[in-house]
Amino acid sequence: MFGKVHRVLKRTGSFWLNIGDAYNKKNLLGLPWRVALAMTDQQRWILRNSIVWNKVKGGPDNAIDKLRNVHEMVFHSSRHPRATTMTWTRRVKAPGSARVINGVVVSATGVSGVRYRRQIELSTLLNEIEKKNAVEALSAVLLDVREGRISDFRMIIRGQQRTTHSDSERVSGRARELQEKGFYFLKYHPNGSK
Repeated sequence: MFGKVHRVLKRTGSFWLNIGDAYNKKNLLGLPWRVALAMTDQQRWILRNSIVWNKVKGGPDNAIDKLRNVHEMVFHSSRHPRATTMTWTRRVKAPGSARVINGVVVSATGVSGVRYRRQIELSTLLNEIEKKNAVEALSAVLLDVREGRISDFRMIIRGQQRTTHSDSERVSGRARELQEKGFYFLKYHPNGSK
C-alpha cells in the first residue's frame, strides 16, 4: 500500500506514519516495526526517524494480564536521502505561549481561568470545601502558566465538562479524581503533552 505513496511522493517529500500495535492470542505482534522494516526492505523507503508518541494518559485498558499501552510509534520516512526534513516537534507542540493581558494570565490557546472560576462559584455539585480547593488549584495552575512550566490547560469540573476517556471510576483515574475532589486538570507542557 505505501509503495504507491513512494511512487507519487516528490523527491524532496516526507512521509509520516503513526501506527499502533495489536495482539493475537495475547501475543504482542510488534506491528509498527514490522511495517517500518518492510517499507525500507521491500519498498526502498529511507527511514529518517522513529518517534515514540507517549500518550501519557492513554485510554483505559481492562486487561489484567498485561500493562496498559500508552504509546504509539510515529515513523518519518522519505524517498531520497537528501529530502527536506520538517521539524515535526514544532508542528505538534502547543501553539504559542502564555501571556499576561491586563494583569490576567492567558494560556497559549486563550484560557484565562475566568470561565472555570465562574463555573466553580455557581456549581451546585461541589460542596464549599471542594469549591475552595478547586479555586486554589486553579490559581496554582495559572501560576504554572505564568511562569512557563505549562503552556496550556483544561479544567474538568464535576457536572460542568464531560470526563475524558471514561466515566468509570474502576477504569479511569481521572473519573476517580473527579468523584473524590470534584475536579481535575489536563496540563500541556510548552514542548508537547505532559
